[in-house]
Amino acid sequence: MKTIMLLGVLCLITADILPAHPLEQVRLIEQMGAGQARNGPGPVGQDLRQIADTTWFGGLNEAEGIAYNSADDGYDTAVWTWDAGTADPLEGWMNDDWAFAGGVYFGRVAADSFTVHGDPYVPMFPGETGQLWLGAHEDEANELGWVAGMGYGNDWCQDAISPPDPMAPAWGTLIDFKYFQDSEDQYDYTSVQILCYQGSTLVQRYEVARLTGKIGSYQSPATFSASVPYSVFSPAPDMVRLCFHFVSDAAWSDQDGGYDSEYGAFAADDVSFIVGSMSDWYDFDDDTWFFTTCSGAHGHINVCTETQWSTWILGPPAVSGPCYLSGNALYCATGVSGSPFPGHPDGSFECISSAIVDRGPFTSDLGWVHVIARWDPFYYLPASAATLIRPAFRYYPYTTLENPTPRWSPPLGEAAWHFGDADPECVHNEITSLSHPDGGTPLPDDWECMRLTFELLTDCGSFAIPPDQCDEVGRTNGSPVYDNVRVGITGDPAAVGDETDAGGAASFLYPARPNPFRHAAAIRFSIAAEGPVRIAITDVAGRHVRTLFDGKASAGETVLTWDGKDDRGRSTGPGIFWVEMSAPGYESSKRVVVLR
Repeated sequence: MKTIMLLGVLCLITADILPAHPLEQVRLIEQMGAGQARNGPGPVGQDLRQIADTTWFGGLNEAEGIAYNSADDGYDTAVWTWDAGTADPLEGWMNDDWAFAGGVYFGRVAADSFTVHGDPYVPMFPGETGQLWLGAHEDEANELGWVAGMGYGNDWCQDAISPPDPMAPAWGTLIDFKYFQDSEDQYDYTSVQILCYQGSTLVQRYEVARLTGKIGSYQSPATFSASVPYSVFSPAPDMVRLCFHFVSDAAWSDQDGGYDSEYGAFAADDVSFIVGSMSDWYDFDDDTWFFTTCSGAHGHINVCTETQWSTWILGPPAVSGPCYLSGNALYCATGVSGSPFPGHPDGSFECISSAIVDRGPFTSDLGWVHVIARWDPFYYLPASAATLIRPAFRYYPYTTLENPTPRWSPPLGEAAWHFGDADPECVHNEITSLSHPDGGTPLPDDWECMRLTFELLTDCGSFAIPPDQCDEVGRTNGSPVYDNVRVGITGDPAAVGDETDAGGAASFLYPARPNPFRHAAAIRFSIAAEGPVRIAITDVAGRHVRTLFDGKASAGETVLTWDGKDDRGRSTGPGIFWVEMSAPGYESSKRVVVLR
């Protein structure tokens, strides 16, 4: 299960790295008090002086299309304020409407639909030649770099919609079908809906039932049956369609390996949809249904003036303390029902990303190893608004074992999603480590370019906020609003602890990638000169599991692969392991998580 408790000020919703079982995932919440530097948005007593060993990035160098850096352009230039008067008022920031972006993954399938993709399963119901199925095939998942292969991804919203049927007063509906469901319990689900129309206008999505968790299988399907009276429809429709509406949240799927659906999230066949005296039967031996992604809320990134945000912080409710915004600022809200201020439509999931930070000469091998970020926001994000935020990053080049083609990564970083107290606030924020976040994905040492990102998700269901506590959805008084945003790279070795070597920068053990992993992980290390190196795997009790390398290594980088097996070729169970490196004058270990 996932649990939410409101503790006040600013709270964290975090996902455990490795629960005892995927269905037992718990999202915890911690309170961060004023004056604390931390990973994630929260108030800190921030001194905005330039740190001596830090190079800062921000603003937009229009000639090169990248952020300025303080070493070349000055500290006061390397900041996003949205007051610079550039031709691009967003100063290089952009919006990706992530509300259910991506391809269409619902479709009619037959047995050869799976064999041609090299899928490990052919999940057809017994005796059927066609059926409805939702998922990504093995080769598609590998191309996308998914951890668990065939299955479903994060942030999906998919619709399978039947042909229309006329509806008249007093006509009831009957729904029957066989199916399987295989998704993270509670948070990823298939909603059985009746779409109600007046003419060509959709006026209501009536949810008949919500299917979640693991129900049935392709070998032994479950059955569904429901009767729906006309009285539940409002306003009165003159046409209806049956819809299977699948939604997944931002984590725990085959994409990240947090949940492993064996052969897809949902399938159905022998669908009976009776409206009044008219009976429809669908065996999916031909194409009559319509498949689509859901409509997103569209990108609303924009620059607001001081006149605008000054009105928003007065509310009601009003910010009680000082506000650190000045001049223009960045926001991504739009009109929402029930509020005179901008907000976030229910179901919207957006990601705003900075201009490109090109690290140039500030590389890890020269000691520039620690990435931080600072910004001044206005937040009004009570749990009742169900709008949560997560600071993160995207980087280039991003590769996976499944897809080695260099590309931009998806948003990565800490695992926490954040919401605020019941009162609005203006604070100084600082992420003390983008490169080594707590409980999340680190920024690899060999990154060349990155973008700071802020993700925003508005959805009560994704975070199990009870309906009676989620009565102001998206009403955030225009927030979050951002100003004075910077990214910094520091060479302070104390900031990264055991991520630096004991004898300088001569040797280095990099984090395993991907991590967690299900099939195999790349283990990478470097040494300055040829010499003896030992790379071994141990379990959490310190017991030896596998020797990956024990001998003389060449100078430079070496990449090994661990397939999750011990020295005798036996697969380990799921759990936490340690990659340990020993070289002259250097000892280091990195945690790696195996999923099964």
